Amino acid sequence: MRSNGFKWNSRLLGLLLVGVVIAIFSESAQAIPVFARKYKTSCATCHEAYPRLNGVGEAFRLNGYKFADDELYIKDEPVEMGDEAYKRLWPNAIWPSDIPGLPPISITLENDYTYDIGGTKASRSEFNTPSLGKILGAGAFGDNMSAFVELSFERQGAGGGGHHGGAVTAEGTNTDLSGWIQFENLFGKQNLYNIRVGSIGMQEIGLFTHRGHNRFSISNYLYGATIPALTGHNIAFATTGDEDLDVELDGNPFNLHAQPGIELNGFGKRWRYAVGATNGNGNKFNDNNSEKDVYLQLAYKMGGIGFDGSGMGDGDDLGAASDPWRDDSLTLSLFGYYGNAQVNTSEDFESKQVDRFWRIGPGILWRTGDLQLGGGYIFGKNENPFGAVSNGSVDSKSWFVEANYFAKPWLIPYARYESTKFSNLPAAVTTDDEASFPNGIDQSRIVVGTKMLLRANVSLGLEGIFFTDDDREASNDDNSKFIASLRFAF
Repeated sequence: MRSNGFKWNSRLLGLLLVGVVIAIFSESAQAIPVFARKYKTSCATCHEAYPRLNGVGEAFRLNGYKFADDELYIKDEPVEMGDEAYKRLWPNAIWPSDIPGLPPISITLENDYTYDIGGTKASRSEFNTPSLGKILGAGAFGDNMSAFVELSFERQGAGGGGHHGGAVTAEGTNTDLSGWIQFENLFGKQNLYNIRVGSIGMQEIGLFTHRGHNRFSISNYLYGATIPALTGHNIAFATTGDEDLDVELDGNPFNLHAQPGIELNGFGKRWRYAVGATNGNGNKFNDNNSEKDVYLQLAYKMGGIGFDGSGMGDGDDLGAASDPWRDDSLTLSLFGYYGNAQVNTSEDFESKQVDRFWRIGPGILWRTGDLQLGGGYIFGKNENPFGAVSNGSVDSKSWFVEANYFAKPWLIPYARYESTKFSNLPAAVTTDDEASFPNGIDQSRIVVGTKMLLRANVSLGLEGIFFTDDDREASNDDNSKFIASLRFAF
C-alpha cells in the first residue's frame, strides 16, 4: 500500500510539474480577446475566472454584448453603416447601424491530460493536446441587434466522447457550428422583448445559476444528461422470452445542449426570463419528428449588480476591479423543459414510438465575499424512453451542491457533489444477461479541483472525479479520473 501511495504521489507531482512547464511556454498566449480589445480592458472586467462571468459580464452579455452607456467605454470606434439621419428617412432609407472597427474574432484552445484512476481503460494516461479549439465571433450591430458565432474543432473521443457531436470532417476531428442573431428592444420596450434565432440555449437550456457554459470545473454538470443514454447499445429484449433475440435501440437523445430554434427573452434589474422552441433532437442538427420541444428559464437576483448593469458605478473608467468576483447577492433560478423524441428499435424487431418527457427544477447561488455556495435539483419523467423494448415511464432525480472559494485572485479551489437516480427502470435495462447496464444507471460522484489563472486569459485546471456510486460500471472507481486542462484565449 505504501508503495502504491508513493507511486500515485509521484505521478501527481509529475502532472503538476508538466502543467507548470506548459504554462511557462504558453506566455505568448497573453494576447487579449475581442471585447478586451474593443474596450481596452482586462478579461477580468467581465469574468470571475475565464470563462465564468461576473455581474458586469452577465449584464454585458444580456444587453447584446454592450454596456448600457456603451459610448463611454468604447476605445475601438465602430464603422458606421449609414448616417444617423437615415432614421428620419426610413422607410425610404436603410436603417443605420455599425460594425466593429476590428474584426470581432477570438480564438480559444484547450489542452487536456487525463489519468484513469480506476485503471480499467485501455490507456491509463492520455494527452489530448489540443482537445478543443474554437473560433468565436460576437458583437452588436448598432443599438438593437447583436450576433454570435462559434466554430469548434474537437478531437473525436476527447473528454469521454466529445462535447458537441458534430460531423467528422477529418480522422479524429469533430466540427460543430453554432450561431444566432438577436433583435432587441422590440415594440419600443427597453430590454423586455428580445427575439433570438439560430443555435439557442447555450446559456438558457439549464439552470441559470449553474450553466454548463459558465462553470469553474473542467467536467460538466451531471444533471445535464439525465436521460438514459442508451443510443447504440444492444438491449436484451426480455419481453419476448427469447434469450438470443437482441434489439438495437435508438433511445431518447436529449441532453442540455444548444439546439436550432427561436427564443424570446428579456430582463430587468432583478429578473430575467427566456422561453424558446427547439428541434429537440439532442446534439443532432436535423429534427426527426414534426413536433418541437419548449423550455422556460427564470432567474431572480437579490443584491449585487443588476442584470441591467445597475450598480456598476459611474464614469468612463472600465478598469477591472481588484476583486471582480465579489458580487454579494443571492440568485434564484427555475428551469423547465418539455419535449418528445422518436424511439426506434431495429434488427430482429422493428418499431417506432414516441417518448414524451419533461424536466423541471430550481437552483440557488449565494455569493458572499470570496465564497460562493450553490446547488440545484432537477426532477423529470420519461413516458416511454425504451420504446418497444419495455413499455412504462421512468422517473429521474438529479441534484448537486457545490462551493467555490477565491483563495487568491488567481487561485480558485472548488468542490461539487452530484447525484442522479432513476426509478421504475424496466428489466430489459437492468437484466444481467447482455444488458447495457447490468446494475442500473444511477450515478453519484465528487468533483474536486482548483482553477488557476496564469494570466487573465490563460488558465490551468486540476480536477479529480471520484464516483461513489456508478451502476454503469463493475466498480465505482471504473470511471474515476484526474484531469489537467490548460486553456487560453486571444
